[in-house]
Amino acid sequence: MKQKNILTITGDLIGVDDLFDDEQYGLNWNPLDYVEWYAAEISALSFNDGCVDVKVKGAPRSGQAVEVQLSPPTRYLNVNNELSTVVNRKNVRGVGMEREPESRTLSLKGSVLAKRAATHWATVPNPTLYFMTVLKETLEAEGIRIQGTPRDFSDGTALPAKALWKKLDTYRSPPLTSLMEVCLKNSQNLYAEHFLKTLGARCYGKGSLVTGALAIKDILFNQGCDIDDQFIADGSGLSRENRVNADAFVRVLQTIERSPYRQMFWDMLPCSGVDGTLENRMRGVPAYKRVHAKTGTLNGVRALSGYIQSQSGKTYIFSMLANGTRAASRYTRIMDNACDLLASQ
Repeated sequence: MKQKNILTITGDLIGVDDLFDDEQYGLNWNPLDYVEWYAAEISALSFNDGCVDVKVKGAPRSGQAVEVQLSPPTRYLNVNNELSTVVNRKNVRGVGMEREPESRTLSLKGSVLAKRAATHWATVPNPTLYFMTVLKETLEAEGIRIQGTPRDFSDGTALPAKALWKKLDTYRSPPLTSLMEVCLKNSQNLYAEHFLKTLGARCYGKGSLVTGALAIKDILFNQGCDIDDQFIADGSGLSRENRVNADAFVRVLQTIERSPYRQMFWDMLPCSGVDGTLENRMRGVPAYKRVHAKTGTLNGVRALSGYIQSQSGKTYIFSMLANGTRAASRYTRIMDNACDLLASQ
């Protein structure tokens, strides 16, 4: 903007996010998760993964207030800091974050060890308005005067006639392969939700959970994989309404295995004992570095689906799902042992 000699904006900063619908969450997500990074609101105009980084640092002495900094240093969220400093590790209660779904007040409770620093991630309401607010703050910090206010087009804000619009700049994201690798290796739910709705927008003209699920089924059907009888409730699997069985997962994986994207997909998946959500699993056993698979984790739910390269050179395609169990960690061990058995063949 400086290069174009735009130093004052007399109007508002309006974020237009209508590529996606206005459903911010997957189907029947647990409201208790809304403040957590893995349940960030879905918006076609997102910034910083729909979160604010909350950096905390314990004071030198017990009982003193904990230092809290937000990154970006935005005024979009108000912080109610009730954290205290402790010097005894036994008294550390950690950092608890609370925020009502539509509230812009974040409450921090708990205790932090003296002089110990850590970073947590809290979601924000209305990612579009968050984006525009931080944009305004950034422009103002660079000396560009904003006379108007940040606004979300979805809130009913009127736009000028398109004939008056002028494109100032274009930002192009990293390639899909880079984004997909982050999504799969780190279980970045927001990326998965955006992929789903983007497919819906591309194939049906509007990004939604329904059109995204239809697009996935259409694409797979055209590749000879029929999963029309499966119910896809969201992109990330955070919804407990998903109804996809292990056989469907295996058929999808078989379809990818036959495709030109086979190796690319393998490389994006977490690798046992090496990286992603499998970094600390199956180390020191035959399955080490031989399992390329995606995890699935909810309270009482454990899932693992992917590929195993056995010692004999065979490739096994598998899917293991455990639902409604009170001993979920036990099923993680069972799945790892099963992978190790196949890997040693």
